[in-house]
Amino acid sequence: MNTYPSRLLPPVLATVVVAAFLVTPSAAVGQGLMSFSELMALEAPPPTHRIAYGPGPLEFGNLRLPKGEGPFPVVLFVHGGCWLSQYDISHAAPLEQAWADAGYAVWSIEYRRVGNAGGGWPGTYEDVARGADHLRTIAATYPLNLDRVVAAGHSAGGSFALWLAARGHLPRNSSLWSAVPLKVQAVLALAPAPNLSDLEQRGVCGHVVDSLMGGPSKAFPDRYAAASPMQLTPVGVPQILVVGGRDVSWGPSGRAYYARAKEAGDGQVELRVAPESGHFDMIAPTTSSWPMVMEALRDAFADIGGSPGSAPDADEVAGGTPGLLAQSGVGPGMLVSADWVAAHEHDPDVVILQAETQKERFSQGHVPGAHFLDMNALMWEGDPPVGAQMRTSEDIDAALEAAGVSDGQRVVVYSNSPLLETRVWTTLDIMGLGDRASVLDGGLGVWRQDGRPVSTDTPTVAPGSLTLHPREGVVVDSDWIVRHLNDPSLTVLDARTEHEYAGTDNGNGGNEHHGHIPGAYSLPWEEFVDRRQSLLLHSREELTALVRASGAADGSTVAVYCLTGVRASFEYFVARLLGYDAKLYDGSWRDWASKDLPYVTGTSRR
Repeated sequence: MNTYPSRLLPPVLATVVVAAFLVTPSAAVGQGLMSFSELMALEAPPPTHRIAYGPGPLEFGNLRLPKGEGPFPVVLFVHGGCWLSQYDISHAAPLEQAWADAGYAVWSIEYRRVGNAGGGWPGTYEDVARGADHLRTIAATYPLNLDRVVAAGHSAGGSFALWLAARGHLPRNSSLWSAVPLKVQAVLALAPAPNLSDLEQRGVCGHVVDSLMGGPSKAFPDRYAAASPMQLTPVGVPQILVVGGRDVSWGPSGRAYYARAKEAGDGQVELRVAPESGHFDMIAPTTSSWPMVMEALRDAFADIGGSPGSAPDADEVAGGTPGLLAQSGVGPGMLVSADWVAAHEHDPDVVILQAETQKERFSQGHVPGAHFLDMNALMWEGDPPVGAQMRTSEDIDAALEAAGVSDGQRVVVYSNSPLLETRVWTTLDIMGLGDRASVLDGGLGVWRQDGRPVSTDTPTVAPGSLTLHPREGVVVDSDWIVRHLNDPSLTVLDARTEHEYAGTDNGNGGNEHHGHIPGAYSLPWEEFVDRRQSLLLHSREELTALVRASGAADGSTVAVYCLTGVRASFEYFVARLLGYDAKLYDGSWRDWASKDLPYVTGTSRR
């Protein structure tokens, strides 16, 4: 293979590099960790293209394209090197190529550093910002999918990756503020250095932070606030931080950022420890730590509905509409856009269902190729009548087969009502089909709003052949709720209106008792949607904030109820979308109020 001549550094300089990167270089001696000189010895072919984003000799990037036609998901990579001029982009070449070989387009930015003309504050940050924004220009020529961009970086570059995702938070009076920064959907930060004030106090790399920022934090607090990701949390997009278990110098910085982000309420930050990795092992494709890095990259794209390849498949979330999909794209597979449905309406592996309680709603206009799903075949009043509870698995199987659903197909459901859409998805999830079931974000309303065609034809539907695998312990009853009311890991959400929750109207299902389950949190389902956008879901950040306000922490269990279970199904869907362990109290308030169980009135949300 060819290598860049600049990557072959003399032994003396290689020694200086190690000393500059490590605050305590002796900690790695004799422990078998990869050194910087060993990293530099790895070979990689030249990039597909080297493209200038500015007039200066260091204002360029390496673009590596995978095989295929694209459009490709993009890794926006920023290399590290203690912000110092002697450590250039060349040491990232093996990593760039490995990611391109895995199916990702890689745009790796070079930038001016301390010791370069124009490097330091603010030139270094201006370069990184311009280099990132230049992706929009490049995408006009090369097959890049800018709806799927993960910012990644190592060491100082890891700090820049977090900063690129957070720079939309900068105040307008900041010299680094931009009206239209490139949208970064997720971050992969490898051994990041996100706390500039701490690094300044520790004097890392020969007090490089003072040189980078033009002085100490006491003299320039506004600069440090604008440049340090630690001070810009919560970032607002999924972030995966990978730190080396044996990286004694830089590992603490990443751990400190993680703790600060969690304290700031950022529910989208994750810390992973590569137990056998030092500082450089994780960016070398030849080490035992590399598979963990690759897994983290794949997970970062999964968080935004992306994966390698030239086009999304049926397991991906498709963007293209306002609301949740366009802003963050969480929960791969659970949401699809109108664009995605239009592209797959003739796909034999996809069955599109319009869920209605009356077939005439379907006959009045439906997505071309869609099948009618009778909601009455999925829900019933129960015996004794307790509302729209799910029917038996045998009934559900028969209803889905009658709608043409077979094993191996992805089921996409929509309706005139988001409550019916999510009721169907919840039913499918409980029956073991959630991993291949999707909801059209915005339903038939957004389809019509986009000016897409509707059909009034009555299609001939061949019965399907379906095998259900009902999940145990997902649907709970009043006894389960009573047993777990004092469990600190459980949050109970009431999806009804505030008046029903308070007991001030007749939202009690005809029962004598009015009010709510003790300890339940009032969260009306309408708060999750934007009524101005055909009931599209809000952004991931807004959804997360709404649920977290109830006290539901990461990893906790969320149990949902309403009056009859239908509105609760909507919040079950949202809870699953955000990764919570969700339970559905299907009998809901009509069941609870019919029994001699405690209840509470009043407007307090808890």
